[in-house]
Amino acid sequence: MKNNIIVGINNASLTSPNLGVQALTYSVIMFVAESLKDIDKEIEFYIFDSYKELKEDSLTFNGKTFNIKSFRFTFSKKIIFDKLFKKNILNNWKKCDVILDLSGGDSWSDIYGKKRFYVSFISMLIIFKLKKPLILTPQTIGPFDNWLVRKFANYAMKKALKVYPRDQKSANYLKEYLIKNDHSVIPDMALFMPYNQSEKLEDEISIGLNVSGLLFHGGYTKNNQFGLVVEYQKLMTLIIDYFESLVNVKIHLISHVIEENSGNVEDDVWAANEIKKKYNKLIVAKPFKTPIEAKSYISKLDFFMGARMHSTIAAFSTGVPVVPMAYSRKFSGLFEDTLGYNHVVDLKKMNNNECLATIKEHYHNRTILKEKIVKIKTQKLDISKHQFLKELKKDFIKASIL
Repeated sequence: MKNNIIVGINNASLTSPNLGVQALTYSVIMFVAESLKDIDKEIEFYIFDSYKELKEDSLTFNGKTFNIKSFRFTFSKKIIFDKLFKKNILNNWKKCDVILDLSGGDSWSDIYGKKRFYVSFISMLIIFKLKKPLILTPQTIGPFDNWLVRKFANYAMKKALKVYPRDQKSANYLKEYLIKNDHSVIPDMALFMPYNQSEKLEDEISIGLNVSGLLFHGGYTKNNQFGLVVEYQKLMTLIIDYFESLVNVKIHLISHVIEENSGNVEDDVWAANEIKKKYNKLIVAKPFKTPIEAKSYISKLDFFMGARMHSTIAAFSTGVPVVPMAYSRKFSGLFEDTLGYNHVVDLKKMNNNECLATIKEHYHNRTILKEKIVKIKTQKLDISKHQFLKELKKDFIKASIL
């Protein structure tokens, strides 16, 4: 009998410029480690990363250190003949006892284009062919607007050992299309990621604003790809103008996608610096190296707004009154339907003035928002964490690795 368990984590990353993807990767490692803490076997993690290959490393949870290996995920049209794919990915998938697919948290969809979806789907087909048990970790399921994408997605999810929706809208989709499957709604794993608690930043009221480089550019197409009603760049200036007009307030621009190439369509740092040119008093937070650094910084703030969902998750899970700025249904699915936190501004339905008015109202009621977050954590999140640990252990038993 093997004295070790190799857990593969697909479509994940500890090197992604998107700290949300990193946060989910840290979190899934934490959950697996916690669910297997009583197992007298060495646990290794293989991360299949579409960004940079991470040299062999380790992470420590609950006093245990786990080996982490990261493999650069290269995917070509001539995949059958791709020697690099076979060496780095296929041969290492074969070594895994179970594979958890993260899909970057919200790429199991066609909202960002079909390419991302098909890379995930073809990966799953190969994993099924290898007869490896596959678990889709808590994530947004859909929307699948294209009928063929929807058909392929449903096929893959029926073949998977378990599918975890992270919001009620995703769960409703699964109930409609995969009636026989057992579904447990587990809120976003990054809600449970640890962080370093410390004192608030200053005596002044600290306001955090995440400016999404993706929305600042108009999406990947640079032509209002997500169908926003708001004028996003204008809205950012309206928000900053309002908070700068208040006494004893300091604004911090928080980047959550940090690209090496400044000006990349995804780069929040570039967008923040563009805005900084117009305002002298703004504080642009230095680029964070890890999602834990980002979450720790955000935890010190008194109020937060942002369109990068994991920046708002960092705020919510550290008790900071937050207004998520939604550009897709994943926001309402998680915050409103699943957590019962009805303080989201919808950039696809509300105009600039409506968004600003809502933000002003929530800011002045921030004490009430904070109380609500504490209540949700006690009544929902603590229970969800315990449930996921139990379910995950059952999955591992079903996968015959325990």
